[in-house]
Formats: sequence, C-alpha cells, structure tokens
Amino acid sequence: MPPKPPWVYLVGSARKVWRWNPERRECKRLATVNNDPRFYMCAICGGAYKNVQVDHIKPVGKAPKEWKGWDSYYKRLFCPLSNLRVLCLRCHASKTRAEATKTKTRQDNNETKTKA
Repeated sequence: MPPKPPWVYLVGSARKVWRWNPERRECKRLATVNNDPRFYMCAICGGAYKNVQVDHIKPVGKAPKEWKGWDSYYKRLFCPLSNLRVLCLRCHASKTRAEATKTKTRQDNNETKTKA
C-alpha cells in the first residue's frame, strides 16, 4: 500500500480539533431534547437520538479534491453556528450520499466538457 500524502494528516487533525469548536458544542446544546444532554433532536426527521452528527449545512468538502486552499477549507470547517445542525446517523448518511453523488455527477460533467 502506498504511503498517504501529508495533507491527509492535516485534514484529519483539523477535523479532530473541530470537535472542540464552541459553535459545534452550542449546536448540540441547542438540539438537546427536554434539556437532557443524552438525547438530541435530528433537524431532518425530528427524532430524538443519543448518537448524532453535527452536520455542516453547506458542505466542507474534501481537501484537496475540492481545493481552494487551506484558508478556505478552515473557514468552511470552522463555520458559524448558522451553518450547523444536528442530524441522526441515518439522516447524516443519507445527506452525505446525496452530496457525494452530486459531486461525482458534477465532476463527470466537467470531465466530459474538457474531453469535448
């Protein structure tokens, strides 16, 4: 297996630091059900869950596939509270799949245009 490129470790580290971001914590606090910190309400389906994901409404994207520089990546990752919401694991997986399909379709269309 070939070694991973160095940027992979930077992206992973930035995402680990993001877990301590005050906006992320506030998003989870606001989504608690009946002030019980063990349960959070999903912003899509409205269910109450223990295991949730804090989702970026406007996707962060994957560096460097959607590369515009580290500054842009960090601004998207460490975004304001208005760009965050709590999703259950099922809704988050569904949203992520839809975004990946949309990105793949856009990349395929771009490749077709450059070949033509």
